[in-house]
Amino acid sequence: MFNSSQIDPKEVASVTIGTTHFINAVVEQDEARLAKVAVVRLCGPFSRGVPPCVDWPKKLRELLCAYFCFVDGGLEVDGSLISEINEEQIRKEAEVIKEKGIRSVVVNGVFSPVDVLYQQEEKAAAIIKQVIPEADVVVSKDVANLGFLERENAAILNASILPFARKTIDSFQSAISRLSLQCPVFITQNDGTILLASAASKLPIRTFSSGPTNSMRGAAFLTQNEIKEAMMVVDIGGTTTDVGLLLANGFPRQAAAFSEVSGVRTNFSYPDVRSIGLGGGSIVRPRADGSLTIGPDSVGYQLPEKAVVFGGQVHTATDYTVLGNEKLEIGDRSLVVKAGLEKNFSGFQAVVKKMLERAIDTMKTSADDIPVLLVGGGAVIAPNELTGASKVVKPEFSGVANAIGAATARVSGVVDTVESTESKSASHVMEEVSKRAIKKAVDNGAKADTVQVVEMDHLPLQYIANKSRFIIKAVGDFDFSRNVRDQSTIPPSSEAAIDDMEEYQKKSSESKQNNISNDESSNLPDFDIQTYKPKFEGREWIISDTDLQWITIGCYILGTGGGGSPYQYMLRLRELMRKGSVVRVISPDDLKDEDLVACGGGKGSPTVGSEKLAGDEMMEAQTELYKYMGVKPDAVIALEIGGGNGLQGRAVALSRSLNSIDTVAESIINEVGGEESAKVLWKGKITGVERTLRMGHVYGEVIIENVDMTGTGDPGDIATGKKLKIPFKNENILTIEVSEDGHEEVSNHSSAPSSKSNYVQIIASVPDLICVIDAQNGEAIGTPEYRYGLLVIVLGITASEKWTSTARGLEIGGPKGFGMDDVVYKPIGVFKKPISVIDEYAPK
Repeated sequence: MFNSSQIDPKEVASVTIGTTHFINAVVEQDEARLAKVAVVRLCGPFSRGVPPCVDWPKKLRELLCAYFCFVDGGLEVDGSLISEINEEQIRKEAEVIKEKGIRSVVVNGVFSPVDVLYQQEEKAAAIIKQVIPEADVVVSKDVANLGFLERENAAILNASILPFARKTIDSFQSAISRLSLQCPVFITQNDGTILLASAASKLPIRTFSSGPTNSMRGAAFLTQNEIKEAMMVVDIGGTTTDVGLLLANGFPRQAAAFSEVSGVRTNFSYPDVRSIGLGGGSIVRPRADGSLTIGPDSVGYQLPEKAVVFGGQVHTATDYTVLGNEKLEIGDRSLVVKAGLEKNFSGFQAVVKKMLERAIDTMKTSADDIPVLLVGGGAVIAPNELTGASKVVKPEFSGVANAIGAATARVSGVVDTVESTESKSASHVMEEVSKRAIKKAVDNGAKADTVQVVEMDHLPLQYIANKSRFIIKAVGDFDFSRNVRDQSTIPPSSEAAIDDMEEYQKKSSESKQNNISNDESSNLPDFDIQTYKPKFEGREWIISDTDLQWITIGCYILGTGGGGSPYQYMLRLRELMRKGSVVRVISPDDLKDEDLVACGGGKGSPTVGSEKLAGDEMMEAQTELYKYMGVKPDAVIALEIGGGNGLQGRAVALSRSLNSIDTVAESIINEVGGEESAKVLWKGKITGVERTLRMGHVYGEVIIENVDMTGTGDPGDIATGKKLKIPFKNENILTIEVSEDGHEEVSNHSSAPSSKSNYVQIIASVPDLICVIDAQNGEAIGTPEYRYGLLVIVLGITASEKWTSTARGLEIGGPKGFGMDDVVYKPIGVFKKPISVIDEYAPK
């Protein structure tokens, strides 16, 4: 390449590599490249009902999650200790892990991201390293922020891939060294920025989805003069196909507040991409019944050796593609003809078409056809027409779209620091730290005039007066005119590194034979949501897995930002149900006058629910109460909104199945009484969050800027103002439309707007329900999950007349109940009682 281009290797400023090695290992469930992991939870008596990996796909859980234990440790939301870590306890568990032969360990502590004082995770990791010096020990706070289960999941994936990542990156660096290149080596990250190879070898999960990100950026580059609308980019490689939505502005659509990596729930920024096991090297296997399977295993880079078209013995997708297209100049077509693949050719075409159409279908946000852009070296296996595609486009140089994307990747600068807010507001400190992040991006090689802040996190440290943790990321274009050097990442040429990689590939091929599966997990249910009916015995509603998922979605939407995520409770209840427990729901109308009804629940900050998973305290409290009273209740009722209205979550699931996420807000409105009872208040992007904890409550406010939600260039006409401010006290209290400079009047740690705030009008207030939902998937976003950059929809739902028909109800649940004496409640509509699930579906 250097000879033909007549370029001196010394003139190369940097080498940027985009790799799918790591995500491929997870998608293929390749035990040769995935290490077994042990999880040590610093949690005391909490979280034991929801063990690690409980919500993972079954096969991946069996492959990775080899051992877990619960030990003393963890912090409360206010920074006080749940308990000190017990060195002897950790050492004992480390011995067990060592005996089991596990060499990848995750340490996850409750509220560890805000633990800058005790450093429990770091101390526990040091103890484990003393017992197992050769172990890879990952502390969860290095991988992700608040969100206990999601952070743990990401840390487990990261720990599992670490040994393979080191070998892979070492082989990259050795190859660069042999070419006599004297420049830094970068690996592309999920967000389209680059990371030094040495850093990527420690946090490979940050590169998991860099492949599709690069391809979408490359696709935008190749079609920059043609793209006028959103397009679905289908990147077909040798092993996987990645499908993502490229907006009309040239940027990939980002994932929801919670994203999935091969079916595993995580909580960090990610392009919204669906990956399936289909590529040019995918292995094709006929079945006895005449059907066939394609992938998810693949010959990968060994295609020129193993595919039939090159003289090999393995039937691949490329072989069938060459068979069906005489014009393709790939290998020797006569070898494919001799192999007798014709009898399965029509079946191959049908399966590929179905797999691609289903992947595209799950990524669409409306039922309308959308242009499909085919890129990647394996794009030749795709048909020229696809159901759901208005047109199928394959631009020139599409085969190297990924490389183009990597070459145009941006440079980032991240500042993670603890700062004082005693003499300055959090917003002022945020501005100062943002400037430092911008400078760091420039120092890392970015052009100064292209740098912008893309991520902002503010985590108050409740146990240190006037201190907060700020995490700011800024990105900009790479400045090729500068001489950026970092030789620390380039080792001497190492033949051993190449040999190690070949050994990995050998083991990988052997292990794949034991992991053949086509039951890829999907967010789409295998039944018709429109015709689904709950199960009833008389007027008793027997809860199913599906009902439970929908109730969970509905309850969080109706929680108006507070109450904590129901996800952990859903997992716990689902496990009980799968072990034989039966959950029955009845109507209050069916209770007898003499029936005893128990009630219970928790109060306080919703942030607690995302980090400090429940122990057995609720059931123990109930049991003690029953003993004291000498009675056993006939029924239990939830402290707050529960199953009766919970099937509202069906509206979200239905919108997904019909590809109508764009109108999911309107679907929810229909379920709560229609346009007279609810309305869309705002659509936009979160551009600011402030929060603090006082007396068990989270106070703060979120700023939502009215921006283009679709990528069409139209910000919409939801409101005449530019920004919406939502003060919250655990739950959302008001929606205030502010003028463009209203951000200057953001009150510091206040639950109420300043009397001097430059706001236009109050759009809605308590007791009406103010619900913030994720524009990407229709699910609720709670106040602990508010973060910079999320695209959201704000719904207003008229409160029940039980709150609004009396002065006492408004005094307790209206603005005055939250200290806002100058705000007068004005209902956004007329309350209409939703139809009970039991009244609608129970046999008459």
